[in-house]
Amino acid sequence: MAQLYYQDDCHLEFLKGKTIAVIGYGSQGHAHALNLHESGIKVVVGLYNGSKSWKIAENAGLKVMTAADAAKAADVIMILINDEEVLRDLLMLSDKYRDPQPYVLAYDNAYRVGEAIAANGNDPYLRAKAAAETCCAIVQEGIDGGKLILTKFETNALNKIKTDLAALPAESSKFIEQCMEKYTKEVAVFKPENYSL
Repeated sequence: MAQLYYQDDCHLEFLKGKTIAVIGYGSQGHAHALNLHESGIKVVVGLYNGSKSWKIAENAGLKVMTAADAAKAADVIMILINDEEVLRDLLMLSDKYRDPQPYVLAYDNAYRVGEAIAANGNDPYLRAKAAAETCCAIVQEGIDGGKLILTKFETNALNKIKTDLAALPAESSKFIEQCMEKYTKEVAVFKPENYSL
């Protein structure tokens, strides 16, 4: 026999003091948002700019913002839409501030990395160096802006990477020269001709 749940089985104290984002305001979204709102829970509705439902939700006394802003503001997110692009963006945002990797790979930051790569023409060394330097700068900005908190291990790794990048030569020819000297001494089987060098 199926287990049935009733109002007495629900405990709203777990949601008190939390912000619930209801993404979407169709038949399900509006029912959930209003139910929570009328139960004294703080609710924000997430919609796309220009949604016909925006005014309807506001007229019902609900705070409305873009889906991305609602996700950022929320402790709990209810996704009640079937738009794959919005869902993809929300999932990316949910991880963006938890770890340096998704922070760097978020669209806005990844775009900056792409710009740094493109600005360095066709030189693979300069493109890679610019990408790495930009990634470090983005992570540092996240830390300085209070958006990212790194562990001691991650902070030490970031500092080592920044130091190593700063020690790299500015020109790819100098980098190749340094590598040739190093690997010729350290690797007995190293053959530069195998790498078109």
